Amino acid sequence: MERLPPPTGLPGPRPGIRRRASARRSIGSARAQWARWLLDSRVAAAVLGTLAGLGLLGATLSFTVDLFVAPWRILTADVEESLHLVASLIGLAGAFQLHRGARRGRPVVLAGLALNVAATLAFSRRSLGRPEVVVPMLAWLALAVWTVVCRRPPELEGDQPRLPPGVSRYPWPPPPL
Repeated sequence: MERLPPPTGLPGPRPGIRRRASARRSIGSARAQWARWLLDSRVAAAVLGTLAGLGLLGATLSFTVDLFVAPWRILTADVEESLHLVASLIGLAGAFQLHRGARRGRPVVLAGLALNVAATLAFSRRSLGRPEVVVPMLAWLALAVWTVVCRRPPELEGDQPRLPPGVSRYPWPPPPL
């Protein structure tokens, strides 16, 4: 008599009917699928774009409030906030490029994260040990590592030929009617 595999808790065929090897589910494949999803550049771009948008909103509000409430801070704290605002703009642009599958998206995102770190190191040297400075620095480092590690989806790999510099894929000017 043929020996049946141990029950896995998943609904299966009638007793006495053996599953095909390709129909078996394993926990390892679910973890591998989760890891593939997490390392997808589009997922990373969505998270990075959301964080850059939130950073842009926060830096804009903070800069605007300080401009009207405490204009004497313009030469100290507002310079750092302005650099964080620019870094958020750069990060948002890079996230759009990364989501689109452009090869230059990753360096643009990394440049925005590096500008955040440089602004913090330049203007918040005295408070580097505080949690409100350390936590964002660690978050920017983790986001940079994730950006470097993420991969383009297979459907975007090698599907577009390299064009010479100055040549665009977009039909501009539009074709004549």
